[in-house]
Order: sequence, then structure tokens, then C-alpha cells
Amino acid sequence: MKYNQQHLVAIYVPSVKAPKVLTSRSFFYSFTGALFTRGIVLQSLLLTVFFSTGCSGAPHQLEDELEPAACTIQKIQQQQRNAPGQLIKTDSNSLSAQLAVHTLGHTVRQYRYKIIRRLPHSTTAFTQGLAFYDNYLFEGTGLLGKSEIRKLETETGKLLKSVKTDRLAFGEGISIKNNRLIQLSWKSEKAYIYDVETFRLINEVKYKGEGWGIACINDNILISDGSSFLKWFDAERFSGAYESRPPGVSINGIADSSDNVKNKNIRVMASGVEVQGINELEYANGFIYANIWPTDCIAEIDPSTGNVTAWINLADLYPAKSRTDWNAVLNGIAYQQDSNVFYVTGKYWPYIYVIALQQPGTTQLNRAEAEKAGSIQAENSQRDVFASLQN
Repeated sequence: MKYNQQHLVAIYVPSVKAPKVLTSRSFFYSFTGALFTRGIVLQSLLLTVFFSTGCSGAPHQLEDELEPAACTIQKIQQQQRNAPGQLIKTDSNSLSAQLAVHTLGHTVRQYRYKIIRRLPHSTTAFTQGLAFYDNYLFEGTGLLGKSEIRKLETETGKLLKSVKTDRLAFGEGISIKNNRLIQLSWKSEKAYIYDVETFRLINEVKYKGEGWGIACINDNILISDGSSFLKWFDAERFSGAYESRPPGVSINGIADSSDNVKNKNIRVMASGVEVQGINELEYANGFIYANIWPTDCIAEIDPSTGNVTAWINLADLYPAKSRTDWNAVLNGIAYQQDSNVFYVTGKYWPYIYVIALQQPGTTQLNRAEAEKAGSIQAENSQRDVFASLQN
């Protein structure tokens, strides 16, 4: 049983100065009995209060199906405004104006989820990305001088292998394709390509801007930079063109060359409002799943339109009151296709959770309002772009 500091109870017992009296055997037994009785009453009161309050905060059991509070664009932008460092710049007046006008004309869902199991996770790991590959879990961590790539057992969470990455780079998201593990860096404008079996550094790829999250989709790579935009790249050119080059020779500029950038950026929108802070990415069942910094929300994004089609709120997995560092936010999504489950964790979290999404009822919003706001026109344009990637 965990001691819950929120339920400390103070009980006032007045001190009474005992009069000076001659002690007799009968008085002694009466006085002792009174003290004993008072002790039982006080102990019973304390136990009653403790069990009625402290035990109510017991953690969720595995296999529980949870329906958490809804993620909304208003709550997300409020958290971004309040976050230390203010990496995400938001305009509250602009947000209010957009919400007053725009209504997304698509089915909006708030997922429930079931906890299948949990795995121990290093509380020193500044998790920036997760990936499931060949029945193993891979993790990328960040911080200057501490960034790593790690290989974990999926059943136990046991660390099988880890390698320190460039000490001058702040490690970010990871993705794996064709036995190549790609790790982004935050501000170094480099992606690092490793052999997934040996963790041998094969090459470095230059790209412009910040790197936050990365996902491989068919023959393409999708990268986030903390804004509301996602950029497409050709996967073969991004991570495969180095094959003819000697190890350690960087491919300067190839990531941003005109024949590598596949199309225009995807602009991610929710309820007609830009969703900034897009971080770690995963692709599953035809959708992009993205952590939204610095929240515990995951957005389900239609890659053909950029629209958020559903939200997943995982704040209850590791409640904020249990966290000792403001950086300890949800970050890391990996999908296991054969089991249809997601592995999720956060920076400094003590566990990696394996969850299955449970779809609730849906709510259809007014499409006429979306057309009036012009979001349908933008949606059709992005759908045409995505369709060109499939050709």
C-alpha cells in the first residue's frame, strides 16, 4: 500500500493537566482503562479516515478500460503557453477568433484505451522516440552528451544494447526501415543512420531546420519540426543513397534536394485550428499518430488531409502529481501490427505501457460550417497531394 500524502489528517486532542491526587489501585485501573479506551477510539478514527481516503487513489489495474478526459485544442494551447521556455508560440486572441469561425466537418473521436501490460523503463531516459522492429523495441533518447539509441526486450523491457550518439547533438525521434535506424537531432540539422543489428553508425544526412519526430510511410519519410507542419521526403534517397558511399561520409544537402522533397508540407489542423508542437510520430492503420508537446495527448492524423480525426489522452497513465520534472511528458509511440497494440512512454517515466485503443461513440459535426470556413478546400488540396505519393 502506498502512503498518500494528500490525505494527511490532523486530529486535535486537548492536553489536560492531571490534578495531584493520591493513587489507589482502583483509581489506577480506572485511569489505565480510560487511556486504553481513548487509544482505541483514536486508532479506529485514524484507520477509518486512512482507508476511506488514501486507498481511493490506488493505481489502475492492468486490463482496465479507461475513458479519460477529452483532449481539446484549447487545452493543448493553454499548456503550450504555460510551458517553461515557451518553445511553442501561440496567440490566444487568434485562437479564440479561429474557434469562433471554424468547425471541422469530420467525425471526431476521443479514444478510450485498455492497458495490456507495462514494462520497466529507465527513469533516467529522456525518451524522444520509440520504434517496434523485428520483435524488439528500440528507443532514442535526448540531451546533449547523453543521447542514445537503445534496444529493449518487448516482454520484459530489459535493455539489450545501447550506444551513445554524437555528444554534440541533441537526439530526437527515431524510425526504422530496411534494417536502417534513423535518429534525428534537434538543432544540429543532421540525421544519423545506423545499422539496426550492430548499431554501427553508417552515415549522417543533412536537412534544414529542427528535427522532432520521424515516421516511415511506404517509400516516404515524414518529419516534424515542432510546428504544425509535416514534411515529406523520399525514403530511399534519405536513408538509402549512402550505400555507395564510404561509412562516415555525410550526404550534404541530399535530404532537402529538390528531387528528394516529395511534395508540399502537410498542415495539421484540429477543429479548423493549427496544431503546433507536433513531436514524435508513428504510422499505423493508415493514420499518423503524433505526440503533441508538452501535453499527454496523441493526435490521430489523416495523412491525406492533415486533419486530426481523433485524440488519445494518456495523462492517467502516469499522473502529473507523481512527476518530479516538468519535462516528464508523454513522448514515444511504437506500433506492433500483429497484436494491434501501441507501446507508449514518456521522458523519465518508470514504465513503458502496452495499450489497445477502444473506439467510443462518435460525434458528427456540421460540415456546412467547415465549408464556410474554407477548411474543406484545404482538405481536398492535401488529399490530392497524398494521392500522388501512392503513384
